[in-house]
Amino acid sequence: RAAGAVLRRRAIGALRRSAPVRTLQLGVVQGLAQAIRMLAAKLELMLAERPAAEAGSRVWAASEAANGATLTVLKALREDLVAEMSGMAEAAAAPLRVAVGGLAPVVTTLANPATPLPDALREAGAKVLKQLLRSGMIEEG
Repeated sequence: RAAGAVLRRRAIGALRRSAPVRTLQLGVVQGLAQAIRMLAAKLELMLAERPAAEAGSRVWAASEAANGATLTVLKALREDLVAEMSGMAEAAAAPLRVAVGGLAPVVTTLANPATPLPDALREAGAKVLKQLLRSGMIEEG
């Protein structure tokens, strides 16, 4: 969770500092989009490698805590980036929008009822997934 907060703070700070210089902002956006794609790939692998566990076991509880923290960070990162993109030119926002949409497979896995996730976050996972899918459909259509 702490690493996620650092990522969010650095990403948003870099976007804000680069905003006055369009070419710099485009470079920051490209780098951030790449970092988000790498994060999504790493999280997909991490989730795929987690051992199967029975509900109520210690492994389930540990997975539940890790998955809950992951979902919380992804939700906050998405919200922060969407807020920042609202003030950007479309050329700058587009790569970020695509990269954020790339988090959908991770959120789909987390929102899956078979995935260990605290009940309090299950609805939040479904909501984030709907938001990601909705923004993806708007982009394609």
